[in-house]
Amino acid sequence: MDTKKILVCDDDKSIVELLEFILETTRDVDVIGEVDSRVVYDRILAEKPELVILDLQMPMVTGDEIVQRLRANPETGRLPVLVISANRDGKQVALAAGADSYLAKPFDVEDVLQEVNKYLFSNGYAK
Repeated sequence: MDTKKILVCDDDKSIVELLEFILETTRDVDVIGEVDSRVVYDRILAEKPELVILDLQMPMVTGDEIVQRLRANPETGRLPVLVISANRDGKQVALAAGADSYLAKPFDVEDVLQEVNKYLFSNGYAK
């Protein structure tokens, strides 16, 4: 079975490192961490992850802008995107941009793992 790739982008390096640790120690995945939202779109195109986890509020390029760009590209239009944010209106903004799922910060580790399972390890999600 091929190892799945997840790209995590958050301007808070500790969040990226936490998600890398949790996901790589509990699931058969490779995590690509990125803290610079200005380069994440190109990294997604280059790395071709099976799932993207994005912060919503980042300087320069916001998570919803990245989701909109992904949805506009036929190559990435159906790529599952989980948005995480402490923004009060985060869920509404994320889903309006085209994200598949949303988790509020601070997030529960079990909720993150459940979302990863839903998109990468269950037969219920057709890419």
